[in-house]
Amino acid sequence: LAEATKVFMAQVNNAARNVKFGSIPPDDEDDVALLKHLQEKNDAMNRRHQEQFDVKMKALKDKEMQLRMQIRAESRDCAATTALIEEQTHIQDDLETQIR
Repeated sequence: LAEATKVFMAQVNNAARNVKFGSIPPDDEDDVALLKHLQEKNDAMNRRHQEQFDVKMKALKDKEMQLRMQIRAESRDCAATTALIEEQTHIQDDLETQIR
């Protein structure tokens, strides 16, 4: 298996070099066709992965925006509650003062 892998990688590297420099010996045409096919598959997979990544990133950004809006709403509610507590505390303090 190791030897077969070594031979295959040598053929792929040779084909890549031939494609890069435009020198394609007749016996390497099959290798070049295979390399082009593999490159096309790789490009298609990269596009698909990029599309999936973009969809997931959009979903994450949408969720982030939703959470930010929820935090803002909760902050406003918290501030309103704090203001009511302060008002009630003042009323209670005034009542305690009047009772004394």
